[in-house]
Amino acid sequence: MSRNPAEMNGALTSMSKSGSGTSSLDSPPPPPLPGARWAPRIEPAPPRDGERSSGIGVLNRSTLKIDGLTTYSLETSRGQLICYVTPTPGLDLEPYVNRSIELAGIPRLRSDVYGHQHFTATRVLYAGR
Repeated sequence: MSRNPAEMNGALTSMSKSGSGTSSLDSPPPPPLPGARWAPRIEPAPPRDGERSSGIGVLNRSTLKIDGLTTYSLETSRGQLICYVTPTPGLDLEPYVNRSIELAGIPRLRSDVYGHQHFTATRVLYAGR
């Protein structure tokens, strides 16, 4: 005797239909949480040739001069030096001093920066507080 699995003891199975018959794909997304602000996602521009991320760190002014330019240090939250940073012409890093930041640019090793990496910043990827 063949029985329909959905009829067995009134139990629902994966073969039976349940609910209102609409899937979650048909329903609209839930409303935003109270007080939440919608912010559009901005996709970063693709990297240029040789361009890399600096990683996230806190940007500070440095007393060191590289090629006569104002130099910054990018440090971890514990104050460890990640690299020295100089901006390309047209990029102003002053608004980002003492803030968490991630830069895009060209990393280089130079003997005149005391064994640390020098990063020529081309643009800002992320700026936090």
